[in-house]
Amino acid sequence: MKENMKENMNYDSIELLSECSSGLNMAIDSMEYIKNNVEDKQLIQIINKYLTSHEKILDDCCTLLHDAGAKEKEVSVFSKALSTIQAKIKMMMDDDKSTAAALLTDGCGMGVKTISEELNKYKMAGDEAKDIAKRLRKIEEDMIGDLQPML
Repeated sequence: MKENMKENMNYDSIELLSECSSGLNMAIDSMEYIKNNVEDKQLIQIINKYLTSHEKILDDCCTLLHDAGAKEKEVSVFSKALSTIQAKIKMMMDDDKSTAAALLTDGCGMGVKTISEELNKYKMAGDEAKDIAKRLRKIEEDMIGDLQPML
């Protein structure tokens, strides 16, 4: 079965999964940072729910990449630093739950946009890779919905 998986992992599949893993790592880092800097129990519950979902999808993504002999795409140091600095500044200015919810909502919106672009860019990706990207986009959309009452 692994050999069949390798055959189905074309260039587009690997690129799509690499982009998903990069985005997932960035999302997980952001959620963990915000969770550690808020006190609102309802917001922490929402973050924990989606943190678990993101980690599961990342695990699935990494398994497929590993089985194909490919590596995860690293989040660029610049992107990671920019994201962290932005979150820290906004949280220092106003650490209430609406600020945290807005940061998470913005990140999810960016995730939905990027995943949609990557799905359009890597049209020849296999079904497994597309399924992971679509699952990720769906949980990002769901998280936006769950966060809206806190904005």
